[in-house]
Amino acid sequence: MNNDKLLYLKALCPEKDSQKKIAKEITEAIEFFKASGVNEFEIKPEVKPKDPIVDILEGKEFILKHTEEFLNYAIDYSMVDKINDIVGQLE
Repeated sequence: MNNDKLLYLKALCPEKDSQKKIAKEITEAIEFFKASGVNEFEIKPEVKPKDPIVDILEGKEFILKHTEEFLNYAIDYSMVDKINDIVGQLE
């Protein structure tokens, strides 16, 4: 698994406990996939950065680089939910 994606998810949930929960859920999901025969993912132990300032800057750069893509997905899912709500009320 790409550690940048995990970093992005952690940035979305700034509380300390939620970061541990997200990492745990991702690890459980990877273990589930491996048990199901999907071997595309790999669990890498979390490594402390050598330079915390550089790590913070890289994380912010990653988030800024992928914000538009993330927002597009968020809007798509929101629109689908809204349309399903409207269609459900009409039926």
